[in-house]
Amino acid sequence: GKWTYTKAVQNGENKTAEQLEGQTVEITPKSWTLNGEAKFVMDYKIDSKATPNKIKFTITESPFGTGMTTGGLVKMEGDVLVVCYAAQGGEAPTTFSSDVGSGVNMFYLKKTK
Repeated sequence: GKWTYTKAVQNGENKTAEQLEGQTVEITPKSWTLNGEAKFVMDYKIDSKATPNKIKFTITESPFGTGMTTGGLVKMEGDVLVVCYAAQGGEAPTTFSSDVGSGVNMFYLKKTK
């Protein structure tokens, strides 16, 4: 379905929804479409028994840049989808955290009504 950014964190620095205004994504089992164009290609299987749920995807464009291939984590926090990933092919994160200079980005998305 369609989702909108509520917050994002890039290398430990918070980005507000206003800074990501107009950025929406549509998520299907194998793709993540940013503003009408397929930007993320995902290869993942969410295992409900695994904590945290790991994800692998190639990002061709995001609000934080292009040309990234990464591994990451995904979870639901109430009605918010949280995606945590390593930028620029960095080591995949093992926890939902982003420190300054860590190369780990996080997106918080809410389902569009």
